[in-house]
Amino acid sequence: MKKKCTRCSEEKLLEDFHWNSSKRKYKRAYCKACGKNQNATWRKDRKLKGYAVYYLPEHHYVGITSHIEDRMRTHRQQGKITEGYEIVGYWKRACEALVVEAELHCRGYNGCNYE
Repeated sequence: MKKKCTRCSEEKLLEDFHWNSSKRKYKRAYCKACGKNQNATWRKDRKLKGYAVYYLPEHHYVGITSHIEDRMRTHRQQGKITEGYEIVGYWKRACEALVVEAELHCRGYNGCNYE
């Protein structure tokens, strides 16, 4: 059986569509390939123009990321409190941000251990 994608207007097999999570008996209106392209575009638009070093005061934790909202969501899923997080600074290159992060870890802040 085939279905027409609402984004690319191509007829595709039902296997090329994901289930709609809110209505389990229906397939989504757009195909997997169109969904993947939309997700990639969405992430690219939200990406920082560099790297942020951030601080979680409740956990005395310092980290680095180029997608701050996604990183905070991951921390929340891991049970960390992200409310009141602070951005220490932004750097264009990852190596610059890593140096700052490593310096803060050496001063006693929690985070990744480079052993």
